[in-house]
Amino acid sequence: MSIRIQEQVLFEIAMSLGKNLDLDTMLSSAMGTYLRRLCCMGTAIFLKENEDAPYSIEFSIPRKAHNSTVAAVLLDRINNSVTDHEIRNFNQELPLHLTQQDNHYYLMELPKAGFIMIEKGITPMSRSMLKSLHQINTKLAESIITCQTHHKNEILNMRLKNQIKGRKHAEETLLEERKKYQIIFENSPIGIVYYDQKGVIKDCNQKYIEIMGSSKEKLIGFNSALYSSEGVRQKLSEALRGIPVKFEGEYTSATGNRTAHIRSNFNPVMLGSEETEVIVTVEEITPSGQ
Repeated sequence: MSIRIQEQVLFEIAMSLGKNLDLDTMLSSAMGTYLRRLCCMGTAIFLKENEDAPYSIEFSIPRKAHNSTVAAVLLDRINNSVTDHEIRNFNQELPLHLTQQDNHYYLMELPKAGFIMIEKGITPMSRSMLKSLHQINTKLAESIITCQTHHKNEILNMRLKNQIKGRKHAEETLLEERKKYQIIFENSPIGIVYYDQKGVIKDCNQKYIEIMGSSKEKLIGFNSALYSSEGVRQKLSEALRGIPVKFEGEYTSATGNRTAHIRSNFNPVMLGSEETEVIVTVEEITPSGQ
């Protein structure tokens, strides 16, 4: 093959590379041109699934090349080079040239990607062609890496979409649960009041407002740890330190000036914590003996 024809062949092969981001589609197109223009019979591309995996045949023409004895021998040689020294020595031997039943097989490096095996017929490749193919194989390797990166990005994007979808579903479910609990909270026959870590009322239901003879505007933001009766302040102080306690007795509301006999359960949100929010349930009861 003359230099001019060789340059034309290499140009056509180079132009066929990297035209698709799907690895199998890209290799089918590129290697079809590669084999046709070089008058070769078959090929096998050896790649790693990940950094720690061994090399395997990722693509081949014809597909039965997966069962090729020569391909298996070359794959063993590639995977048996484990240490940096062995890998360096192996790469220095490339391109490898084997013959079997008058056919010629060449193993060449795909820099930073893997290896390519080419099967040719009776007529071997010239040294100049093998040397020139290094540039083609480098471009092929770059196209392979681009496809692999694109595939990884697609997987990451799909995972991200699934995470977003899952999070959105979880948020919707949580919102529905909150609505249910809000209905229970608002319509409970028992008074419920929620204190922050400082003993300030952050929320309360309608029954609690009625027991206190007050209004929500007066109750929200009221600091019971400072301004409630001594007995309630003491119990709330213990609960704010993570200790569940109970209170029963007469109580006069500081915001509504209503007096009632109540039973209250002070429930720390985080048991045993030195500083926690508290949920209190309050019932108006009839004193014993009445």
